[in-house]
Amino acid sequence: IQADLDIAVDVLMTAQRPLLIAGKEIAYSGTLSLLKQLVLRTGALVAVTPDGKGLWDHLAADFAGVMGVMGHASAE
Repeated sequence: IQADLDIAVDVLMTAQRPLLIAGKEIAYSGTLSLLKQLVLRTGALVAVTPDGKGLWDHLAADFAGVMGVMGHASAE
């Protein structure tokens, strides 16, 4: 998993404004800690799906909002 995380970091570091979208699968799979590492290492923003609300601190500076049908206009 660490090698995959390193590859993801390398790819995201080439992006101008990286954005990661997290859903309920992050909680179910137990990979929230990996998402946190990825965000810390890349400076990416995090948006969540409606089902993923509560996964990320909505007051955090790196929170981009909720994406999808019931999402926030700020996440567009």
